[in-house]
Amino acid sequence: MGIRKKTITYGSRIIVELIKLICAALIFVCALGWNEAIKIYYEKQGWYKQHGLFYYALSISVFSVIFIIAMNYISNILKDKILKTDIDNQKADVYNELDKMKDVENRDDLEQFIEDLKKEVISIAPRDDDK
Repeated sequence: MGIRKKTITYGSRIIVELIKLICAALIFVCALGWNEAIKIYYEKQGWYKQHGLFYYALSISVFSVIFIIAMNYISNILKDKILKTDIDNQKADVYNELDKMKDVENRDDLEQFIEDLKKEVISIAPRDDDK
């Protein structure tokens, strides 16, 4: 069983990496398409002919930096929301397990189980007084 589990894990990792590579290739092709579209747009503008390729490269660089900063800002906001939701869901699962264990007859096993779950909750999202 252990070998099969490792094989599935490695197979999954390979598939994940292949998906990343395919996505990167598609993004590259898309970027090339946008490059051509923007270049054609600039060529039709009168001021592009005066300044040439340098102006094109500079304007695309400034636009790219602003766009990447904006996307990172949005991404961080979404990550924070997702992380908070995941932590809240994990805490709720732990407390639901505690509620299920209240009716157990063997108190020693229950107390050990509760202590283990408390440690798990603290490791998920430690409070200031738990640090």
